[in-house]
Amino acid sequence: MDGPHGPDKTEAIGRLIHVWAKGNATKIQSIWDLGWGWEAWLQADQAYYLHRVTGMRLGREMCIYKEDDSRRMDLTIWDDSGSLLHYFEFKCKPQRAGTTTFFNGLNDDLDKVQKALRVRAPRARAWVMGVFVNRDTEPLENYSNWDACKVDNVWVLLRTKYNKAPKL
Repeated sequence: MDGPHGPDKTEAIGRLIHVWAKGNATKIQSIWDLGWGWEAWLQADQAYYLHRVTGMRLGREMCIYKEDDSRRMDLTIWDDSGSLLHYFEFKCKPQRAGTTTFFNGLNDDLDKVQKALRVRAPRARAWVMGVFVNRDTEPLENYSNWDACKVDNVWVLLRTKYNKAPKL
């Protein structure tokens, strides 16, 4: 759990996500221009990249809430012993969605992961990642609480929360 990509080390995973965004900005814009399916592509591409550079085990659409809850996380990262290290919710802004709707969805996902963190994920880090293409020349608002990375017209927004080990 205390390796270079452990849940108590936000910089490593955050930096990898920014490197991925910088290396894929042109591809992200091209797939966004198709108008469909880009969140599924982003989830798969991000998972492939994180697995390739970290070697950690990944899962998609896994339930980490209470046993009777059908909600699932978009991406989970596990260590070799089966301990959950990180889990992600992704939000990709469709072409026709408004910025307010997009940020409301991001905040809903943030609430979702924080609740999961309290329930079943001791010593894990929750991530919410928002990705969108913005070709407008007006400045973007509503992102001051987010770690923002902008490459060309692609924005990647991150928020994270760590669930410390319970005190004994």
